Amino acid sequence: RLIAILFLLNHLICCGWYWIGTMDMEGDTGRSWLDMSIKSGSLTYRNASPTFQYLTSLHWAFTQMTPGSMSVVPQNSAERCWNVMCLVIGLFVSALLISQLSAKMVRVQSMNSAQLQQMEMLGRFMVEQDVPRPLSQRIRRHVREKSSVKKPLTIGDLPSLELLPITVRQELCCSLFARTMLSHSVFYTWCILDDSLIQDLAFRAFEVEAYSRNDDVFVPLQEAKKAFCLRRGEMRYRREIFTSHIGSGIAASECPEVSIGPKDWVSTIAVFCNWNYVGRLLASETCDSISIRVLQMLDVLESHPNVFTFSQSYATTYSALANSSDPEYASRVDLDLSPARILLAMPVGERLNFITPLVESFADKQQEKFVERHLPMKRQKTSQVAQQHMMEEIERGKSVFTLGADSQLLRTVVLCVMEITNTAGKLLVQVASWKDGEFIPDVALPGTKLREKESTTDAAKRLIKDDLPDLGGSMHFDTSLAQEHEDVSKKFGVRSTYLKTTFFVHHITEDESSLARGPSIHSTLSLPAAPVAPEGFIVAGMTAIEACKGNDKVVLFAWLRRDEFHQLSLPSQEAGLRQWLSMQPEPTPKITQVTLKI
Repeated sequence: RLIAILFLLNHLICCGWYWIGTMDMEGDTGRSWLDMSIKSGSLTYRNASPTFQYLTSLHWAFTQMTPGSMSVVPQNSAERCWNVMCLVIGLFVSALLISQLSAKMVRVQSMNSAQLQQMEMLGRFMVEQDVPRPLSQRIRRHVREKSSVKKPLTIGDLPSLELLPITVRQELCCSLFARTMLSHSVFYTWCILDDSLIQDLAFRAFEVEAYSRNDDVFVPLQEAKKAFCLRRGEMRYRREIFTSHIGSGIAASECPEVSIGPKDWVSTIAVFCNWNYVGRLLASETCDSISIRVLQMLDVLESHPNVFTFSQSYATTYSALANSSDPEYASRVDLDLSPARILLAMPVGERLNFITPLVESFADKQQEKFVERHLPMKRQKTSQVAQQHMMEEIERGKSVFTLGADSQLLRTVVLCVMEITNTAGKLLVQVASWKDGEFIPDVALPGTKLREKESTTDAAKRLIKDDLPDLGGSMHFDTSLAQEHEDVSKKFGVRSTYLKTTFFVHHITEDESSLARGPSIHSTLSLPAAPVAPEGFIVAGMTAIEACKGNDKVVLFAWLRRDEFHQLSLPSQEAGLRQWLSMQPEPTPKITQVTLKI
């Protein structure tokens, strides 16, 4: 910047020097520097090209700032005055330039001196402690690399901020941390309940932290004392401990490496329970994050008892899921368990208390000024009718509502589906359900929604125990597949995420030979004659298995090949399926399983 200013100043001086040379100075010497000969002969500067004239003027201007020489000299009084003034200006400019360059060189030398001193002391330590040479060289290389990386500045790097009044510092902290705080559903709901909490937390519990490449953010067995939200950069997490009671039945292959990007939360478990990490979080590149100091946060919450009491159920549920052996949670236990998952595992009443303030903050007439101030983007508003439908769905336990990554309302529905195959390679498929005195076609894989305090694995086990027919033998869980589908709900007008976990299960009967004959009949009653399959019905050899769910709900299942299942799901087969179902006998409530063959 100094060099650019120097060139600009000399450009202005050279323009002034040329302008004075073109002036008609009557009553003076009658000559200007443009009348001087360039060389012996008749060629003068006035007759030279404009480019040569400009470069000559610029050369003259630079000689006024430096000890350089120049053949062009003033030829009249005006030029002499301009020359003297430029010499005075050059004196100050040269002194300023030299002082600035000297100060920068001294600062660089000072910084390098401190680094060289540290490296010298490190080398002396290695020699005195007889550290092996390969290890010593590796340590030196790491220290040299870390010291050369420029970390982002944090508030702790600026002691001058302590001179600011407390009100100004609070305002600064709010501007730095409020938007990040309001990006998490839990902290957003806290601030909805008590709008003064946002200023207290931002000022007393939040801070900025910076990490260099390959820095360990936390390591296994370290006590969790902070929660983080990554602002810039990328981190990698992998679980390393599998021998504790937490996820003791989990294999390392079930916990792959997780990549952490901007706006992702990490270590939120520190907010809700005492915890020692079971994995390692590593900075892949230079990062900076906003962290919450948990002890300071608890001190703040003591003065906001309503928020503290309000969060106890959420914290209890979070701790229960974190300590479960479900691979879905075990691989991310040190990171952030989705608020939607936590809410789905809470009792409906407590879930409703937590979600209601969040949903109401998006109402048409709701005015949350502090939210609008810290989240300047356009926030979606929901009508009163949509609000009523949302609350009804929450009360029935069908879904939950949280805050999305875009700070808009997000509806989440979690489903558990089972793909059960037997040794013949056939799928167990639900084909119909009994309703209003008849079987209604309902072709789908067995599935259920999550209930209170359930993980997807718990839901799968409940589905086998309560909703499926008694198939005998044993069920072997092979793998699971988590899928996420996002769409806009037409009913509510909000973005909806559908989380479906499909479990692949293999069924083995006690007597493998019975597979050819189909499942056994658990009834002493005689069965009616098998009805004839309707014409055009593609699954002519389908065997129906009756299962009785809760509330005497009767469902028909069947073993089908995969292609038969897909064909039976087509609309063209609905008429044939209805006709086939009409020929089935009415269900008997006391019979848990009936086998009908066509």
